[in-house]
Amino acid sequence: MACAVKLTHVGKSFRSGTQKVKVIDDLSLRIDRGEAVLVNGPSGTGKTTLLNIVGCLTRPSTGYVLVGRRAVSGRPDHFRSTVRRDQIGFIFQQFNLLAGFTAVENIAMPLVPLGLKATERRKRAERLLHKLGLSHRARFGVNELSGGEQQRVAIARALVCDPWLVLADEPTSNVDSETARMVVSIFAELRSHEKTLIVASHDPMLVDSGLFDRELILPEGRWNAMQARPASP
Repeated sequence: MACAVKLTHVGKSFRSGTQKVKVIDDLSLRIDRGEAVLVNGPSGTGKTTLLNIVGCLTRPSTGYVLVGRRAVSGRPDHFRSTVRRDQIGFIFQQFNLLAGFTAVENIAMPLVPLGLKATERRKRAERLLHKLGLSHRARFGVNELSGGEQQRVAIARALVCDPWLVLADEPTSNVDSETARMVVSIFAELRSHEKTLIVASHDPMLVDSGLFDRELILPEGRWNAMQARPASP
């Protein structure tokens, strides 16, 4: 099976005052195309950092990263931005929507660099809003939406460019139970379309969903001893 993501001896450290804090230590990992992987573990073990490295938002301190067939860890920012735009959909824990813009404008924003006409961008965004049950909120500013509605807008924005790789960081942590169930349903549909899915979460609704091929357990401070076991049936 084709490789979707490959990390080889990846490490990531941050400076905290005069101290060097190692978040990821010598991590090697391969995820295949079409695979769904749940990344679990307590807070502070580097789940978000892992997603940011795979999503070309953060450079590793050491090691190499392949996304698809492209080496991304040592490439310039504009190259990494293009990979992120063309191949990756990222669902953030804090939504990261653009204040001052409507729901439909937020969703359509990633389509602007593709050179599509405004009418086509709007149509694509509106189709996703309809699918997520938010057609009636399309022209509302994102600050007027509930947390669950904002998460649905964030999911639509992540999917509007039809990425083959979808990353999600605690996608159900800030939403109501109805939206959480919708998130699980969306992930199931992505699986049916053979998208590659990497989700960081400890939410039992996702852990016990049966959606994932593997669950990666990240014990605090023991990245190089990471365990992999089949996800819950």
